[in-house]
This record gives sequence, C-alpha cells and structure tokens, in this order.
Amino acid sequence: MQTLKELALLLARHRNRTKNHRNPKNEEMLDTFHGLIASGQLETNEEAAEYLFHAPSFNGAYRKLKEKMKQRLLDSVLLLDLHSTKNSPYDKAYIVCWKDWATAKILFNQRAVHTASGMAHRLLKDALYFEFSELSVSIARVVRAMYATRLPDLKKFERYHQLAEELSEQYSAETSAEGMYYMLVSYYIESKAGNPIVAEKATEYCQLLAPRIGKKSPFRLLKLYHQIRVISVFCNGDYEKTIAFCEEALSELAEKTFYTPDMGDFFYFHKIACYTQLNQYAKGCTLAEQMLSYEERGSFNWFKNRELLFRLALYATNYQEAYTVYRQVFEESSFRYLDAYSKELWKINEAFMVFLFEAGLFSPSDPSSLMSYRISKFLNEVPIFSNDKRGMNIPILIVHILFALARKRYDLASSRITAIDKYASRYVLKDEMERSNLFIRMLSSVDRSGYYRQGVIRKSKSWYDKLLQTTSSSPKYHIEVLPYERLWEITLGLLEPVPVPAKGKSLKKRQE
Repeated sequence: MQTLKELALLLARHRNRTKNHRNPKNEEMLDTFHGLIASGQLETNEEAAEYLFHAPSFNGAYRKLKEKMKQRLLDSVLLLDLHSTKNSPYDKAYIVCWKDWATAKILFNQRAVHTASGMAHRLLKDALYFEFSELSVSIARVVRAMYATRLPDLKKFERYHQLAEELSEQYSAETSAEGMYYMLVSYYIESKAGNPIVAEKATEYCQLLAPRIGKKSPFRLLKLYHQIRVISVFCNGDYEKTIAFCEEALSELAEKTFYTPDMGDFFYFHKIACYTQLNQYAKGCTLAEQMLSYEERGSFNWFKNRELLFRLALYATNYQEAYTVYRQVFEESSFRYLDAYSKELWKINEAFMVFLFEAGLFSPSDPSSLMSYRISKFLNEVPIFSNDKRGMNIPILIVHILFALARKRYDLASSRITAIDKYASRYVLKDEMERSNLFIRMLSSVDRSGYYRQGVIRKSKSWYDKLLQTTSSSPKYHIEVLPYERLWEITLGLLEPVPVPAKGKSLKKRQE
C-alpha cells in the first residue's frame, strides 16, 4: 500500500501541471499528419506544408505543428507494446529495463524513495541476469547512495559498494573493447578498400583484451572480443581460420542462459562471407536461409542477409537465384529507409544484375524492369562510393565499360577504357590492389585489340595467368561483385569474332 500511496500523492501534486488542454481541431490535424507520414504520402516538408496549410515549409503554423507532432511521437515511444514485436527476449529485456529505470530515476528525484527502491532492486536483478553492464553499474551506484543517505544501512551499503566497484571494472573493460571494435569498423564506413592496418590493429587489440577475458566475462565484452578476433583473421583472407574462430565464439556465447541464435548474427554473417570466398555455395545458402527465420523482414539484418546471399549466388554462377534475391530486396517497402551506404551497395548490385541480363545469362520473371534500366542514371545514385577511389568506385567504373560492350557501343567503351587506365595509374595500387590492377589491364587489351576476341585473349594472357595465381589480402567480394576470373569469361563472350575495323564507332554504325 505504501507504494500506491506514494504514487497517488506524487501524481496529485503534479495534476495541474500534467493536465492536457487539447484543441480538438489541432488534434485532428495531428492525426491526419501522422497518418499521411506513416503511409508514405508525405515525403518532404514542402509536401506536408502545402497539403496542410497551402503554404511553404517555413510557414510558422506548419513549423509549430511539426514540433508538436515530433513531441507527440517521442512521448508515444515509452508506450510501445514491446511484447508484440519480433525482438529477441534479450532485446525486449534491454528496452524494458531501461524504460523502467528511467521511471525509477524520476521517482527517486521526486522523493518517492520506497517505490523507486523496490523498482531498483528488481531491475538490478534483471540487469545482472542479462549482463547489461552499463545499466547494472548505474543501478548499483544509485542503490549504494540510497543506503548511505535516504535509507541508511551500513551492511547493505558495503554490499552494493563492492558490487558497484566490480561492475565498474567490468564496464570499463567493455567500454575499451567497444572503442577498439568501432575503431576497426570505422575504416570501412566510407570505403570498402582493403586496409592492412585493420588486421594489424585487430591483432594488437586482441592481445590487450585477452587477459581481461574469462568465463565470467559479461556477454557484450565477450562478444566484442570475439568480433575483434574474427576481424584479425578475416581481413588477412584466412577464411578457414575465420570460420573456426566464429564457431568458437558461437560456442562460448551459447553458454549464456539468455542466448538466442540471432545474437550471433555477426559470426553467422562472417561464416557466410567465408563460404562465398571458399566457393562453398551449399553451406552458405543453408546458413543464410536458416538465419532468415530469426530476422524480421525489412530489418537491417534482413537486408544484410540478402546482400550476402546475393553475392553467394553470383559467385556460384547461380544468376537466377541472385535475381530472386534482388527482386526481394527492391520490392521490400522498407528499402527506402535503408542507410545511404547500404542503398548504394544495392544500386551497384543492381547494375551488375542488369548487365548479366543483357549478357543473356538468366531469364527474369519480369524483364520489363531490367530493360528500362538506364546506366547513365547510375552514377547519380552512388555519390558516396564514387568517391571511394580505391574501393567501390572501381566496380562502378568497370560496370560502365561492361554495359558499353554488351550494347556494342565501342566508341563509349573506348573512352571509358582510356579513362579507367588513367584512373588506375593514380589510385589502384599495384601491391594492395593487384587483382583490380590486373583486371583493368585486361580491359585495356580489349580496346587495343579492336574488340576482337582472339586478339584480346592473346594480349591479355600474361595478366590473366597472373590473376589466376593472385589472391586478395582482403575479402574480394567487397570490390569484386563477381570474381574477376568469371567476369573476364563473360567479357570475352561479348566480343567480336573478327576485329572491329573502325575504332571508335559502335557496331550499329558500322553495320549501317
């Protein structure tokens, strides 16, 4: 009863301040605004201001309404029914615990100590069970202060003081590991080019963290350590060892009583990437489909899963399967909410998918969507990766040449090959990016041989043989949407059985 009395008195004191004087007309407009945004009918401020007020977006009434809408939506976040979502028990517990802890902190601040104390003890028990280090430290510190001041109890103070110190040490290790992990990840934010520093740093970080890792290490610290460990071998192209490290990590994490398979997504995704590199299509496909059952459709991990399966299908020359995955992604309504980097990766994937269609390598269920594709529009859709000079800009430039060859536009192909030659001499380093360098040289031989298949084969032989013997020090699928060896076979199939007599003219013009 004491808890109910505390809450009743607290709300009574704030009744006048919390009373909501609503304007029915304003509420109706907010409901309309909310519905139009949620349905995707209003995409910009300009559209919204015009629809609601017949005014420009800087209109004062619209800006005021937009601010109210934002506050209304933020207030609603705490009322979300998390039990109806597909989040894992761990994720649900994390959100519920933090939400309840915010309530407990407000109660402490408003001197409802007994109610807040009861909540704090219950939440601490849950936070310790799920090993939420940051939350556990926060609660233990407040409870420690409570037993030193508002509810003095020396024995309880000493117990929670010791707990707070132990948890602080664990959280410090976790914070350090988190910083190390994100330092490694940051190298790939705007560039997918291989970076030898990443593997070197990852190995160094593993050595620093290893003494702080044990069976009692909290889940997040343990996961971060194993993620860094996987990166250290994956970036060096040791795929067999990466798979072994992933399996070791999954085995250790599975010992946690609250573990569910979706919590090992990082390691499952890296296993799929390794199966791609090792040409083990069946294993990769089985794992990708297995993981799909744990992922909510349209979520970030769902798109990541589809990206990996798409590349896996391409590497296995299963272009029909790649097309099926491509359709799933571009028909998914939440595609428009993807971050810019993920969208651009899929735009590059799309360009190669259309190229394979034009090369006659699969039969789409809906050819009209591929036939209307405009490669000229493509460059405007990948502004971020167009600046990734030693990374994803390479496949962007290559696919333009491939389209020109597939469409028999030899004038355009010639100019683009000349441009990529100059580009390679400036940005494509021979040591770090040898495979890309060799493939660009092979493309150069296409123009110099007059687009004549046998002539190209002769001129490119030494580079092609070297390519077959060269492995990438970083995962090649980052840049090689299709393996260069396979892409070269397709390129040769597009060339003429006889030399093109007039360099710089398209086949159509020559036939005329």
